[in-house]
Amino acid sequence: MTHGYLRSLTEPCLYYKVEGESIMLVLLYVDDTMVATNSEEDKCQLFKVLDEAHGIKDQGLLKEPLGIEVKQTEDSITIRQRKYVRDILETFGYENAHTVGNPMETNVCLVPLGDGEQSDTGFKYRKAIGMLMYLATGTIPDLSFAIGQLSRFVSKPSARHVETLKRVLWYLAGTTGNAIT
Repeated sequence: MTHGYLRSLTEPCLYYKVEGESIMLVLLYVDDTMVATNSEEDKCQLFKVLDEAHGIKDQGLLKEPLGIEVKQTEDSITIRQRKYVRDILETFGYENAHTVGNPMETNVCLVPLGDGEQSDTGFKYRKAIGMLMYLATGTIPDLSFAIGQLSRFVSKPSARHVETLKRVLWYLAGTTGNAIT
């Protein structure tokens, strides 16, 4: 990207431009372009250039980038992933699960399998961890500790690890309406 935009050193899909009071942030991800700015005039100029060069037009406020629901008002921005949460619960058969108040009990001690112990291969542990990790890093950060602990055992989960992961799914069943504002 040119026109005076600099690429972020920490986020290679992010470009930025600061001129006086004007700040422009442009995030490019596959075929999505997201713009954040405090200058409507600069935003219009950017989209004029993008339209002429690549046929990219301003589609208005964000609605659902990368499966994340975005609701913007004058005073706030709210994000959530209700559909993705429902998809996870359906994938693992937890759409009608009872709920619990936290993702992991405080007294849980997770340890690797001992010599000769068999891994619990009847549950799609690795898939569940991956799906839940996306939520934890996006819109449900309260899953982070539990998923961080459980992810250490993706190559050889024990029955205890699977039971602890199922509790995370029970917790998730109670969060379908949660959002970050």
